[in-house]
Amino acid sequence: MKKIAAYMLMLCLTVILAGCSDREKEQIKSGYKIYYVNSEENNVVVESYNPESRDTDDMIKAFLDKLEESGDSAEYKAAKPKDVRLLEYNLSEENLSLKFNSAYERMDHTTEILMRTAYVRTLVQIPGVNFVDIYVGERPLMDSKGNAVGFMNEETFVDNSGRLIHAYQEADLILYFANEEGRKLKQTMKSIVYDRNMPLEKVVIEQLIKGPSEGKGLYPTIPSNTRLLGVSVKDGICYVNFDEEFLKLENEVQEKVQIYSVVNSLAELPTVSKVQISINGITDRVFVDKINFNTVFERNLDLIESDREGEESE
Repeated sequence: MKKIAAYMLMLCLTVILAGCSDREKEQIKSGYKIYYVNSEENNVVVESYNPESRDTDDMIKAFLDKLEESGDSAEYKAAKPKDVRLLEYNLSEENLSLKFNSAYERMDHTTEILMRTAYVRTLVQIPGVNFVDIYVGERPLMDSKGNAVGFMNEETFVDNSGRLIHAYQEADLILYFANEEGRKLKQTMKSIVYDRNMPLEKVVIEQLIKGPSEGKGLYPTIPSNTRLLGVSVKDGICYVNFDEEFLKLENEVQEKVQIYSVVNSLAELPTVSKVQISINGITDRVFVDKINFNTVFERNLDLIESDREGEESE
Protein backbone atom coordinates (compact mmCIF):
# COMPACT_ATOMS: atom_id res chain seq x y z
CA MET A 1 0.00 0.00 0.00
CA LYS A 2 2.84 2.39 0.80
CA LYS A 3 4.31 1.85 -2.66
CA ILE A 4 0.93 2.51 -4.28
CA ALA A 5 0.44 5.71 -2.24
CA ALA A 6 3.91 6.92 -3.14
CA TYR A 7 3.27 6.16 -6.80
CA MET A 8 -0.03 8.07 -6.74
CA LEU A 9 1.62 11.06 -5.06
CA MET A 10 4.36 11.11 -7.71
CA LEU A 11 1.75 10.79 -10.46
CA CYS A 12 -0.24 13.74 -9.09
CA LEU A 13 2.89 15.87 -8.88
CA THR A 14 3.82 14.95 -12.45
CA VAL A 15 0.35 15.98 -13.69
CA ILE A 16 0.55 19.29 -11.82
CA LEU A 17 4.02 20.08 -13.13
CA ALA A 18 3.10 19.19 -16.70
CA GLY A 19 0.76 22.17 -16.91
CA CYS A 20 3.10 24.67 -15.28
CA SER A 21 5.79 27.03 -16.49
CA ASP A 22 9.42 26.38 -15.52
CA ARG A 23 9.14 29.02 -12.81
CA GLU A 24 5.97 27.46 -11.41
CA LYS A 25 7.54 23.99 -11.47
CA GLU A 26 10.50 25.18 -9.46
CA GLN A 27 8.27 26.99 -7.01
CA ILE A 28 6.03 23.95 -6.47
CA LYS A 29 9.09 21.82 -5.74
CA SER A 30 10.72 24.29 -3.36
CA GLY A 31 7.58 25.73 -1.77
CA TYR A 32 6.40 29.29 -1.24
CA LYS A 33 7.55 31.53 1.62
CA ILE A 34 6.08 34.48 3.47
CA TYR A 35 8.57 37.02 4.78
CA TYR A 36 8.17 38.50 8.26
CA VAL A 37 10.45 40.36 10.71
CA ASN A 38 11.98 38.84 13.81
CA SER A 39 11.03 39.84 17.35
CA GLU A 40 13.93 42.33 17.53
CA GLU A 41 12.66 43.92 14.30
CA ASN A 42 16.13 44.01 12.80
CA ASN A 43 16.01 41.25 10.19
CA VAL A 44 13.65 39.39 7.88
CA VAL A 45 12.62 35.78 8.55
CA VAL A 46 10.57 33.32 6.51
CA GLU A 47 7.90 30.69 6.98
CA SER A 48 6.72 28.16 4.42
CA TYR A 49 3.29 28.69 2.92
CA ASN A 50 1.10 26.53 0.71
CA PRO A 51 -1.60 28.62 -1.02
CA GLU A 52 -4.91 26.91 -1.76
CA SER A 53 -5.15 28.36 -5.27
CA ARG A 54 -2.58 28.63 -8.05
CA ASP A 55 -4.48 31.40 -9.82
CA THR A 56 -2.34 34.55 -9.95
CA ASP A 57 -5.05 36.94 -8.72
CA ASP A 58 -6.05 34.59 -5.91
CA MET A 59 -2.43 34.16 -4.88
CA ILE A 60 -1.78 37.92 -4.79
CA LYS A 61 -4.75 38.42 -2.46
CA ALA A 62 -3.76 35.46 -0.29
CA PHE A 63 -0.12 36.56 -0.01
CA LEU A 64 -1.11 40.15 0.80
CA ASP A 65 -3.45 38.84 3.52
CA LYS A 66 -0.62 36.76 5.00
CA LEU A 67 1.66 39.80 5.02
CA GLU A 68 -0.88 41.60 7.22
CA GLU A 69 -0.59 38.88 9.86
CA SER A 70 2.09 37.65 12.23
CA GLY A 71 3.76 34.35 11.45
CA ASP A 72 2.90 31.00 13.00
CA SER A 73 5.93 31.42 15.23
CA ALA A 74 5.30 33.78 18.13
CA GLU A 75 8.59 35.51 17.32
CA TYR A 76 7.65 36.33 13.72
CA LYS A 77 5.87 39.64 13.25
CA ALA A 78 4.23 41.31 10.26
CA ALA A 79 6.74 43.61 8.57
CA LYS A 80 4.08 46.29 7.95
CA PRO A 81 3.26 48.61 10.88
CA LYS A 82 -0.45 48.71 11.71
CA ASP A 83 -0.86 52.38 10.79
CA VAL A 84 0.47 51.71 7.28
CA ARG A 85 -2.45 50.61 5.12
CA LEU A 86 -2.48 49.10 1.64
CA LEU A 87 -5.03 51.18 -0.26
CA GLU A 88 -5.06 49.21 -3.51
CA TYR A 89 -2.96 47.10 -5.82
CA ASN A 90 -2.86 46.57 -9.57
CA LEU A 91 -1.19 43.93 -11.75
CA SER A 92 -0.24 45.03 -15.27
CA GLU A 93 2.02 43.05 -17.61
CA GLU A 94 3.53 41.07 -14.70
CA ASN A 95 4.31 44.29 -12.79
CA LEU A 96 2.49 44.55 -9.45
CA SER A 97 1.94 48.09 -8.11
CA LEU A 98 1.09 48.62 -4.43
CA LYS A 99 -0.40 51.87 -3.16
CA PHE A 100 -0.04 52.68 0.56
CA ASN A 101 -1.33 55.55 2.69
CA SER A 102 0.84 58.47 3.83
CA ALA A 103 1.88 56.62 7.01
CA TYR A 104 4.35 54.73 4.81
CA GLU A 105 6.54 57.85 4.64
CA ARG A 106 6.61 58.18 8.44
CA MET A 107 8.37 54.83 8.95
CA ASP A 108 11.98 54.99 10.07
CA HIS A 109 14.59 53.76 7.60
CA THR A 110 15.04 50.33 9.18
CA THR A 111 11.31 49.59 9.32
CA GLU A 112 10.80 50.73 5.72
CA ILE A 113 13.64 48.57 4.38
CA LEU A 114 12.35 45.56 6.32
CA MET A 115 8.82 46.03 5.04
CA ARG A 116 9.91 46.62 1.47
CA THR A 117 12.13 43.52 1.57
CA ALA A 118 9.31 41.37 2.97
CA TYR A 119 6.70 42.53 0.45
CA VAL A 120 8.86 42.34 -2.66
CA ARG A 121 10.43 38.98 -1.87
CA THR A 122 7.09 37.47 -0.93
CA LEU A 123 5.14 38.72 -3.93
CA VAL A 124 7.64 38.07 -6.74
CA GLN A 125 7.38 34.36 -5.99
CA ILE A 126 3.91 34.39 -7.53
CA PRO A 127 3.80 33.16 -11.14
CA GLY A 128 2.77 36.15 -13.23
CA VAL A 129 4.45 38.68 -10.92
CA ASN A 130 7.97 39.60 -11.99
CA PHE A 131 8.34 43.03 -10.38
CA VAL A 132 6.80 45.09 -7.58
CA ASP A 133 6.71 48.85 -7.30
CA ILE A 134 5.39 50.97 -4.44
CA TYR A 135 3.35 54.15 -4.36
CA VAL A 136 2.55 56.42 -1.44
CA GLY A 137 -0.81 57.83 -2.38
CA GLU A 138 -0.45 58.88 -6.02
CA ARG A 139 3.32 59.39 -5.87
CA PRO A 140 5.94 56.69 -6.52
CA LEU A 141 8.22 55.76 -3.64
CA MET A 142 11.34 57.93 -3.75
CA ASP A 143 14.88 57.13 -2.61
CA SER A 144 17.10 59.37 -0.49
CA LYS A 145 18.27 61.22 -3.63
CA GLY A 146 14.74 62.07 -4.72
CA ASN A 147 14.61 59.49 -7.51
CA ALA A 148 11.74 57.06 -7.99
CA VAL A 149 12.70 53.62 -6.64
CA GLY A 150 10.75 51.97 -9.46
CA PHE A 151 10.22 48.26 -10.04
CA MET A 152 11.95 45.81 -7.70
CA ASN A 153 12.48 42.06 -7.67
CA GLU A 154 14.45 39.63 -5.49
CA GLU A 155 17.74 40.82 -7.03
CA THR A 156 17.15 44.31 -5.65
CA PHE A 157 18.13 43.05 -2.20
CA VAL A 158 21.72 41.84 -1.78
CA ASP A 159 22.28 39.68 1.31
CA ASN A 160 25.35 39.24 3.43
CA SER A 161 24.74 36.18 5.60
CA GLY A 162 24.72 36.80 9.32
CA ARG A 163 24.36 40.56 9.09
CA LEU A 164 21.42 42.55 10.34
CA ILE A 165 19.11 44.41 8.00
CA HIS A 166 19.55 47.71 9.84
CA ALA A 167 23.02 47.96 8.27
CA TYR A 168 21.55 48.06 4.76
CA GLN A 169 21.66 51.03 2.43
CA GLU A 170 20.78 51.86 -1.16
CA ALA A 171 23.13 52.35 -4.09
CA ASP A 172 22.94 52.97 -7.83
CA LEU A 173 25.50 50.82 -9.61
CA ILE A 174 26.80 51.50 -13.12
CA LEU A 175 27.51 48.13 -14.73
CA TYR A 176 28.85 47.12 -18.12
CA PHE A 177 27.60 44.06 -20.02
CA ALA A 178 28.16 42.91 -23.60
CA ASN A 179 26.16 44.01 -26.62
CA GLU A 180 24.50 41.45 -28.88
CA GLU A 181 27.61 40.89 -31.00
CA GLY A 182 29.85 40.53 -27.94
CA ARG A 183 32.29 43.10 -29.30
CA LYS A 184 31.32 46.14 -27.27
CA LEU A 185 30.20 47.04 -23.76
CA LYS A 186 26.82 48.58 -22.98
CA GLN A 187 26.26 50.60 -19.84
CA THR A 188 23.29 50.06 -17.53
CA MET A 189 22.34 51.34 -14.10
CA LYS A 190 20.98 49.08 -11.38
CA SER A 191 19.51 50.24 -8.06
CA ILE A 192 20.04 47.85 -5.17
CA VAL A 193 19.69 47.61 -1.41
CA TYR A 194 22.84 46.10 0.10
CA ASP A 195 24.55 45.48 3.43
CA ARG A 196 26.95 48.33 4.08
CA ASN A 197 29.23 45.80 5.82
CA MET A 198 29.72 44.15 2.41
CA PRO A 199 32.37 45.84 0.24
CA LEU A 200 30.67 47.58 -2.65
CA GLU A 201 33.36 46.18 -4.95
CA LYS A 202 32.12 42.69 -4.07
CA VAL A 203 28.53 43.72 -4.74
CA VAL A 204 29.51 44.96 -8.21
CA ILE A 205 31.22 41.67 -9.11
CA GLU A 206 28.33 39.59 -7.82
CA GLN A 207 25.91 41.62 -9.93
CA LEU A 208 28.05 41.02 -13.01
CA ILE A 209 28.05 37.28 -12.29
CA LYS A 210 24.26 37.32 -11.96
CA GLY A 211 24.10 38.88 -15.39
CA PRO A 212 21.85 41.56 -16.86
CA SER A 213 18.07 41.77 -16.63
CA GLU A 214 16.19 40.28 -19.55
CA GLY A 215 14.86 42.45 -22.34
CA LYS A 216 17.48 45.21 -22.23
CA GLY A 217 19.68 44.08 -25.11
CA LEU A 218 22.47 43.22 -22.68
CA TYR A 219 24.37 39.94 -22.51
CA PRO A 220 26.41 38.24 -19.74
CA THR A 221 30.15 38.72 -19.59
CA ILE A 222 30.98 36.26 -16.80
CA PRO A 223 29.90 32.59 -16.60
CA SER A 224 27.06 32.33 -14.09
CA ASN A 225 28.76 29.56 -12.07
CA THR A 226 31.92 31.60 -11.54
CA ARG A 227 32.95 31.93 -7.89
CA LEU A 228 34.40 35.14 -6.54
CA LEU A 229 37.21 33.97 -4.23
CA GLY A 230 38.22 37.37 -2.96
CA VAL A 231 38.16 41.11 -3.57
CA SER A 232 40.11 43.90 -1.91
CA VAL A 233 41.25 47.46 -2.61
CA LYS A 234 44.62 49.03 -1.84
CA ASP A 235 45.93 52.36 -3.11
CA GLY A 236 43.14 52.57 -5.68
CA ILE A 237 43.83 49.12 -7.15
CA CYS A 238 41.04 46.56 -6.81
CA TYR A 239 42.34 42.99 -6.59
CA VAL A 240 39.79 40.47 -7.85
CA ASN A 241 40.31 36.72 -7.51
CA PHE A 242 38.06 34.36 -9.52
CA ASP A 243 38.05 30.59 -9.81
CA GLU A 244 38.72 28.75 -13.10
CA GLU A 245 35.10 29.10 -14.26
CA PHE A 246 35.80 32.73 -15.15
CA LEU A 247 37.79 31.45 -18.13
CA LYS A 248 34.96 29.32 -19.54
CA LEU A 249 32.55 31.81 -21.10
CA GLU A 250 30.70 29.94 -23.84
CA ASN A 251 28.96 32.72 -25.76
CA GLU A 252 30.47 34.99 -28.43
CA VAL A 253 31.71 37.67 -26.04
CA GLN A 254 35.26 38.73 -26.88
CA GLU A 255 37.93 38.27 -24.22
CA LYS A 256 38.66 41.98 -23.87
CA VAL A 257 34.93 42.70 -23.47
CA GLN A 258 34.77 40.18 -20.63
CA ILE A 259 37.81 41.69 -18.90
CA TYR A 260 36.73 45.30 -19.27
CA SER A 261 33.20 44.51 -18.17
CA VAL A 262 34.82 43.88 -14.78
CA VAL A 263 37.34 46.73 -15.01
CA ASN A 264 34.96 49.44 -16.21
CA SER A 265 32.24 48.47 -13.74
CA LEU A 266 34.64 48.59 -10.78
CA ALA A 267 36.23 51.81 -12.04
CA GLU A 268 32.85 53.54 -11.68
CA LEU A 269 33.36 53.32 -7.89
CA PRO A 270 35.21 56.23 -6.28
CA THR A 271 37.54 53.79 -4.50
CA VAL A 272 38.85 52.13 -7.68
CA SER A 273 41.11 53.47 -10.45
CA LYS A 274 42.75 50.21 -11.60
CA VAL A 275 41.99 46.48 -11.45
CA GLN A 276 44.19 43.41 -11.04
CA ILE A 277 42.54 40.06 -11.91
CA SER A 278 43.81 36.68 -10.75
CA ILE A 279 42.59 33.11 -11.20
CA ASN A 280 42.79 30.98 -8.05
CA GLY A 281 45.18 33.60 -6.69
CA ILE A 282 47.54 33.37 -9.69
CA THR A 283 48.20 36.33 -11.98
CA ASP A 284 50.79 34.54 -14.13
CA ARG A 285 48.10 33.42 -16.58
CA VAL A 286 47.31 34.28 -20.20
CA PHE A 287 43.64 34.44 -21.15
CA VAL A 288 42.99 32.67 -24.49
CA ASP A 289 46.57 33.44 -25.56
CA LYS A 290 45.70 37.12 -25.78
CA ILE A 291 45.42 38.85 -22.41
CA ASN A 292 48.03 38.58 -19.67
CA PHE A 293 46.62 38.75 -16.15
CA ASN A 294 49.90 40.24 -14.94
CA THR A 295 48.49 43.49 -16.34
CA VAL A 296 46.99 46.09 -14.02
CA PHE A 297 43.98 47.15 -16.07
CA GLU A 298 42.61 50.67 -16.38
CA ARG A 299 39.22 51.82 -17.63
CA ASN A 300 38.71 51.35 -21.40
CA LEU A 301 36.25 53.85 -22.85
CA ASP A 302 36.85 52.75 -26.46
CA LEU A 303 34.95 49.51 -25.86
CA ILE A 304 31.76 51.24 -24.76
CA GLU A 305 29.09 51.22 -27.45
CA SER A 306 27.82 54.68 -28.33
CA ASP A 307 24.11 55.37 -28.82
CA ARG A 308 24.77 55.86 -32.52
CA GLU A 309 26.48 52.47 -32.83
CA GLY A 310 23.53 50.84 -31.10
CA GLU A 311 21.07 52.45 -33.49
CA GLU A 312 23.11 51.39 -36.54
CA SER A 313 23.28 47.77 -35.37
CA GLU A 314 19.49 47.70 -35.05
